[in-house]
Amino acid sequence: MPDGTQQTVARWERLKCENDWDNNTCPRPSCRDTTCRGDASCCDEVGPDIIIPSTVNAQSVHGLCYLPGLGRAVKPVPPDAPLGCMANQLGNAAALTAAAPGNLRLTFTSGRPRSLLMVEPLTGLSSLLDCDSVRAQKHPAPECTTN
Repeated sequence: MPDGTQQTVARWERLKCENDWDNNTCPRPSCRDTTCRGDASCCDEVGPDIIIPSTVNAQSVHGLCYLPGLGRAVKPVPPDAPLGCMANQLGNAAALTAAAPGNLRLTFTSGRPRSLLMVEPLTGLSSLLDCDSVRAQKHPAPECTTN
């Protein structure tokens, strides 16, 4: 942080493509295993830092990616690079389907019930569900009740 303190933060980053006319080349090979904070030359644009409180575990969101030109949400699974955003996979429907993020768990060390970042895989639209909410009771999500 500017004041010298360390915080866990999240932000969106728009990774550079290998070229300007082919979305399948995003991100560039040299940027598939790093963040833009690690290598600023990998990004065209970044969003503001959002401080994640120390009581929140948001690790499940790490690597969430919205495909360039499509907006489709993916969370690459091994053996793909976790930060590779499915480079060279835009035509591979099976790989894209397997990488659909689903409901991403946000857990809390404070004893608060978990929340879910619910990501619609085709459009990338997201919503937050608190697992102790009335909505969660009326429409239970398995990720709210299973470990």
